[in-house]
Amino acid sequence: MVELNFDRRRPGTLLDLSRIPELAQRGTDGGYLRLGAGAAYTELVEHLADRAPALARGRGCSPTPPCSSG
Repeated sequence: MVELNFDRRRPGTLLDLSRIPELAQRGTDGGYLRLGAGAAYTELVEHLADRAPALARGRGCSPTPPCSSG
């Protein structure tokens, strides 16, 4: 994704997994947080910051530019 974001490489094919709702799920499972691979970071911080304060503190520390899905 870093090479895509900086327009250094363009693969012949990309798969859009954003329409798979299970990948965007988040929540608790017993004493654990369950975070789907497609869960939006801003949503995670907004809804889970009280249970995962380190997640909220890391906001703005991403080494890559934000991705846009549309």
